Amino acid sequence: MQKHQHANSRPKHKKKKKLGLFYGTVSSISIIAFIAIFYFSVLVSTKPRSILLVTQKIELILQEKFGRDNVSIDNSYLSFTNYGTLKISISGLRILYPDLDGSGKKSFIVPNLETEFSLFGFLLLQFQPNKIKLSDPNIFLGDWQKITDPKENFSTEKSDLSLIANLLGSIRKGENPIENLEIENAKLLIRGENFERKILLKKSKIHVTSSGNNLNIVSQNQINLDPKKSDLNISSSCQVSSNVICNLSVQNIILSSLAEFHPNLSELEKINATIDANISFALNNNDLKNLKFKIHSNFGDFRFLDFFAKKIDFENLSIDGEYDHDKKILNLSKIETDLKATNPENKTRLSLSLLISQFDQNRKFDFDIHLKNASGDEIEKFWPITLREYGVRDWVINHVKGGSIKEAAAKFSLSQKNQEFYLDSVSANADFSGINLKYSDDFPEIKNISATANFTDKNMKIVISDAEVLQSRISEGLVVIEDFNAKNLILKLSGKAKGKAANTLQHANNNPDFVSEVAKYLNGNSESDFDIHLPLSKEITLKNSYLAINSTFTKLDNAYLKGDAILTSKKNFGSVDFVTNFDLTAADLDVKELGLTKKSAIESQLSLIVSVQNPKIIQIKNISLWKKEGKITEKFSGELSFATSPFLVKSANFKNTNFNKNNYLISYQGDLNAHKISFRGDKINLGTFLKQKSENKNFPDLAIQIAANRADLLNNKFLKNFYFSLNCKSGLCSRGLVRASYGKQQVIDLKIEKTPEKNSINARVSDVGYIAEALDISNVVSGGDAKLKIEHYAEDNKPALRGTLTIDDDITIYENEAVKRFNKDTLFSQVRDKIFSSEKTTFDSVKINFDLQNYRLTIKSLIANNYKIGVTAKGEINLADKSCHLKGMIIPGFIVNNLFGIGKIPLVGGVISGVLTGGEGGGLFGIRYEYEKNPNDKEAKFSTNKVAAFVPSTIQNLFD
Repeated sequence: MQKHQHANSRPKHKKKKKLGLFYGTVSSISIIAFIAIFYFSVLVSTKPRSILLVTQKIELILQEKFGRDNVSIDNSYLSFTNYGTLKISISGLRILYPDLDGSGKKSFIVPNLETEFSLFGFLLLQFQPNKIKLSDPNIFLGDWQKITDPKENFSTEKSDLSLIANLLGSIRKGENPIENLEIENAKLLIRGENFERKILLKKSKIHVTSSGNNLNIVSQNQINLDPKKSDLNISSSCQVSSNVICNLSVQNIILSSLAEFHPNLSELEKINATIDANISFALNNNDLKNLKFKIHSNFGDFRFLDFFAKKIDFENLSIDGEYDHDKKILNLSKIETDLKATNPENKTRLSLSLLISQFDQNRKFDFDIHLKNASGDEIEKFWPITLREYGVRDWVINHVKGGSIKEAAAKFSLSQKNQEFYLDSVSANADFSGINLKYSDDFPEIKNISATANFTDKNMKIVISDAEVLQSRISEGLVVIEDFNAKNLILKLSGKAKGKAANTLQHANNNPDFVSEVAKYLNGNSESDFDIHLPLSKEITLKNSYLAINSTFTKLDNAYLKGDAILTSKKNFGSVDFVTNFDLTAADLDVKELGLTKKSAIESQLSLIVSVQNPKIIQIKNISLWKKEGKITEKFSGELSFATSPFLVKSANFKNTNFNKNNYLISYQGDLNAHKISFRGDKINLGTFLKQKSENKNFPDLAIQIAANRADLLNNKFLKNFYFSLNCKSGLCSRGLVRASYGKQQVIDLKIEKTPEKNSINARVSDVGYIAEALDISNVVSGGDAKLKIEHYAEDNKPALRGTLTIDDDITIYENEAVKRFNKDTLFSQVRDKIFSSEKTTFDSVKINFDLQNYRLTIKSLIANNYKIGVTAKGEINLADKSCHLKGMIIPGFIVNNLFGIGKIPLVGGVISGVLTGGEGGGLFGIRYEYEKNPNDKEAKFSTNKVAAFVPSTIQNLFD
């Protein structure tokens, strides 16, 4: 800059001396050409002739103008052109001339120079040439070359383009109105302080017209920047008056090729593209003014890794811009392109403007970017890495996936200091849809987000119009960062959610096993307001977060709740506890296991703390359930913990204080391998537990102790003064005691004792029918005083029972629908009325020998007898799948008495006459039966066969 100012301040006569330099050369040649007119008579052809006198004369005139030691010519030639002009050719022209500051000399070297003159102009004493052509010159561009030795200068063969510029300047003044200037195969040497580059000017045609003081210059140029790449074509048009105004059209510019020609162009190496450009500018007092340009490229890519993290491919690029030389401002007012995207049918459109200022100091960049139809998966590519302050960019890239950015705009300013970029200001907005946000594995993913985002250098605000989380929809959502400069950067999410009630608790734990279990008990709908705060300055975890939710549940309908409920829950920063309250007033409550029931419209509330210290173990603390009817408040309290995968209760402690007029204490600890249970209180409901089917194929260790004034069983049956104690290890019980009373004077008395050889179980049940119905084994049995003697042992490391059930008292069996279906069998129908009287039969003795292992009850022998009939059976019953296979005989009762010594032989009456006799002399006979039911059968199969007579072989197979 200082050199330019110095040059403009020099005296005018020095500037005029330089401007007349080229004019002096051309005018001297013109005078000599006139002297040589007498040779025309000998030049009768167009073949060039070398005339020594002419050469010497030209050299002499030039030496007079530039100094004897400053000019040399190898040779000169005269000829006529085919179109009637005189051509003078000079080879090996070298001229030395003083530098403008007088400190050295510059050289002008042209291997071949041609001029053409009109013969008619010669006759009129007009010696200006029609055309000048320079061939194979070496032209030097850039800093002045200081030389003191002319010989050294000649050997360098470097010329200054300023001499050609002088020619144009003289033409503008009307001194030499040359119309055409041609340059061929010129080698342009560009030299700076730390660089040197060469360009081949293959062909340049300059056409000049003048009008008064105005000059119009039109040129066509063919330039090669790299021998391995195609040529560059430049067309230009300039108007020269008091200033210079030019318009250039450039085609086929390979931008990466320009990067080698000046350090300030090094950034172009990062652009892989071929462009066409239109450029206009003005020169006023050697200062560049009003530089404007338009650029177009069909396709390419760029790698500005200081701004963008990845290479960006583009198509149909257009750029409009201008450069203010005085203010040192580059204004790229319009940059538009289609960006190559993963979906070619939905191209991404990028429009931006860029203002770069303070070129001579620390540069400043002002961006205005507009983006359309960008893929959400390409946010990392399009979000400038210079906007990575506060970790927001990295956080978004790592947690936002899918969808598309319909429209986005960003205005931001950057300052460059010491090769580093600093964000001065930013304002941005974006409309996007289909975006998925997963901000932590601890929380469910938010999907298909449609939202508008706004960013500044101080804050961020995203308004969510629609989104999905699990089976719920989000509306009126907000995602906010209030202050990027805050010490602890917080991302806030809030909004409304409408959908499945179970989704509410998935923010406490998103484990699939826990989720499926929760869905059983929160199976209604919900409308919720939520508020979530996430710290971006540290790892996002449940403990580091703040969550608050208010929900209204409707249409709850599960095993425990039916109706509506209201939930409020909040978890503070640094805590793992969700402080939660349920308003259950509008719901029916029925927790049979704990004896907790209430009807809708009765005021009730459940409060608790859900603690998630470990995602695999959830604790529910400070449980408090109460209901209020009139002036009486009934309470239930406790705590429990459970594993989430698989879902399993680990511990529980409950206290009932007059809830449903019951009082008790419950304690439980356990896992898959062991359970320890303690109950003490007024009433316990065992019916719910009896209905449950154990899916555990293992046999956990057990330690159970229950003491209750009343134990409710199934089918409205209950026991009084119930005491139950049991200790088992690996399914083998070594100690146990069961005592209870029921009915009028009925009792249960069971005791398990350990002996060195085995564990024995001895029990008495004074009313088998009552207990069978209470345990939902059978509802067709009544009475029966039973005694049990059982051996408890292990076989193949699995527990087993072997024992005998004996009933010596009357036990009544009622005919049910299953038995009535046996009447389809003809033979059974003949004896049915002899067995059942008033749809029942009573046996006065029953004895069963059995084994039990792996849920398989094996009946080794069953004998039931009365004075009418005797029944035998053996077979197997699968208690797991309810399949059964039994067979035996129905025979006269006195035969059973005689064979097994069960009792006295009854009188022979109508019982043994008819169907149970074989007629006269036929002897007694029986019925052999078989009962079979497979797991998938709706009805069992029952078949019979008649036994002709009791002979020894028949007696031996009495149970077959």
